[in-house]
Amino acid sequence: MLLATLAGFLFTMFAVCAAYTWKEAEAQRWGELGYSWLRLDAWSRAWEIKEALAGAALTLVLAILAELTVQARSAPLRLLGWGERTAAHPLAILALALLTFGLPRAVASLSRPAPPEQSKNLLYVMVDTWRADHVGWLGYERPVTPKLDGLVRSGVVFERAISASGWTKPSVATQLTGLLPSVHGAVSQPVGGVAVNGTMLPPPITTWVETLRAHGWETGMFSNNPNILPSQGFDQGAAHFVDYVNHPETTADFDRGRAEHMLPDVRAWIDAQATNGRKFAAYVHLMDPHYPYVAPEPFRGTFDKTGLDFQLDGIVCGKWMNGELSAEDIGEAELERIKAIYDEEILYTDYYLAPFLEEIRRDYPDTVIVLISDHGEEFLEHGQLGHGQSVYAELVNVPLVLWAPQLEPARIPWQVRSMDVLPTVLELVGTQRSPEDMRMLGKSLVGIEDGHRLALMESGGDERPPWHWRAVSDGEFKMIERLENRPDQTETQETIPRLHPREAEEGSYMLLYELGADRAELNDLFEDDKARARRLRSLAEQEIESVYMQELDWFSTQHIFEFGTKSGGLGTDAKRLAELGYGELEGH
Repeated sequence: MLLATLAGFLFTMFAVCAAYTWKEAEAQRWGELGYSWLRLDAWSRAWEIKEALAGAALTLVLAILAELTVQARSAPLRLLGWGERTAAHPLAILALALLTFGLPRAVASLSRPAPPEQSKNLLYVMVDTWRADHVGWLGYERPVTPKLDGLVRSGVVFERAISASGWTKPSVATQLTGLLPSVHGAVSQPVGGVAVNGTMLPPPITTWVETLRAHGWETGMFSNNPNILPSQGFDQGAAHFVDYVNHPETTADFDRGRAEHMLPDVRAWIDAQATNGRKFAAYVHLMDPHYPYVAPEPFRGTFDKTGLDFQLDGIVCGKWMNGELSAEDIGEAELERIKAIYDEEILYTDYYLAPFLEEIRRDYPDTVIVLISDHGEEFLEHGQLGHGQSVYAELVNVPLVLWAPQLEPARIPWQVRSMDVLPTVLELVGTQRSPEDMRMLGKSLVGIEDGHRLALMESGGDERPPWHWRAVSDGEFKMIERLENRPDQTETQETIPRLHPREAEEGSYMLLYELGADRAELNDLFEDDKARARRLRSLAEQEIESVYMQELDWFSTQHIFEFGTKSGGLGTDAKRLAELGYGELEGH
């Protein structure tokens, strides 16, 4: 009986895994993209999925039916008895085990493509919540990046890199896919008990992780951000994914996802791939500069001399947004405190990140390295705290540095976009995809020509965040349009920030800033030059039309809800999302 049950379990698991792989391949469009080997790769690892364990229940039923053959004489049940005896044969069980666990791995291994000759490794480091104006090599006076300041001299520094959005999910998805947020569709936070559009990166959207995996790279992703997890659709193409949000060693008093613990894990994985002779591509998402700002010793207290205990977190941001806190509660001293402890987190990150990057460059010189952030942070420059509320400079201006064997050190003063990074890394590591397939607006930064690139920015989701922004910058001027909220979002109206005096009267409005004289975007020139603002808006629409070959109303608040998926709950990461200001505690 036991052997028959085992045989039934193996057979059922084999069938479930095969069906799961076929379904995933269809959803991911691997056949359409020419990534057929990913089907075999997924099949070789499909036995790890929880769904396969459902076979245990079915085999139990089969075992019970087989047992009935002992007590019955009917032909059908005698046939079941014969089947049980056959399946229970040791050779049959061995064959089923090899079929379930060995065959997929063997076929995938034998048919695995090899990266092109002279191809490179890739290390992609995302430092969350890092403002460009809090970076030493970009002119910040406080010494927050003393180690990286020296290291970047050997890389290509982009002095004016623009993120596609002001919070994590849409901005990271843009870097992974090369697509605008309204195209890739990962634009919303899940809300408990409510069906929300755009909470995940949809399976048909292709990431550079998938591309490199399909061409033979070993791919690993390491994330301590609850937005960038498999549950949010961000594990596409990752043969290895480490979730530090739900890591068993992460507790209330110990964060396994701190840079000092996380980076050695990444190094160990890289060494293992090199030992096996594989090209590697690693995505690393560090969360240390994200609020709450609590740098470990000895970094704590380096810059903060206020003596206050005021802290920025999701609850404080929510209370400010809802009017429960005012300027009387957060004055200059409190602002100085949170800026200082924010900088201490950056200093801590610099201490561990710079030596890690130096070691990778020394030990693996054929590696392309990207250092970038997803977004910045607001310190009341435009009336808000935290991030996600808008697309002002403090949120979308981010650091960007590239190191690659074929790149000479340089500083690029021209405006570039985060969506340019994907085509850049694909070119640098030695593989490319058709822009038509990717529907990318971004262009490679290799051999960048003089002149600013038109940068498009977006923020806004279904329910959360409930407000909608679009912006376009030609490098000299920037137009921002605050769009009206969705009319059916009555439950979230109290959490909508009022960032401009005209908003209460007009709802939707436009802003214009001259970036040369006003890099902080504080002096609105819209009333003086409405024609320029409208020309910038027209340029954005033309840019999109040139790629999609059709009219696309980029400024439609409804357009983004045609993309993405639905989710009715926050899932296992609800508590962490809420602590970081992305969940039930407040509206961003």
